[in-house]
Amino acid sequence: MCRVYFSKVLSGTASEKSSTTAGTSGNLEALSQASGAVTSLLSVQIAFSMLVLTFGSSYLPIVLQLLLPAQYISTSAPKVLSAWIWYIPVLALNGGLEAFYSSVATSKDLRTQSR
Repeated sequence: MCRVYFSKVLSGTASEKSSTTAGTSGNLEALSQASGAVTSLLSVQIAFSMLVLTFGSSYLPIVLQLLLPAQYISTSAPKVLSAWIWYIPVLALNGGLEAFYSSVATSKDLRTQSR
């Protein structure tokens, strides 16, 4: 969803690079809108991540007792799920930043990143 949004907002900036000052105000407006969206997205994700890390670590044993079947409690599943408490916020931040990068990057930049 973020990739579609950023691509839509920044779609005119690539074509306006070759034009003169006529497209500069629209280009700056689109960049400003995308910058505000990235900042807001990261702020919300970091705040939510702090809540997950703060309360998730504390309440995970209680939640696992309710959600996991009894045969999984004695396995390594609780340890794996406790690692996911730390991993999910990192994935969320990575996803938002990757969506922004893939929307503003050129084809050459994307090939370099893929390599």
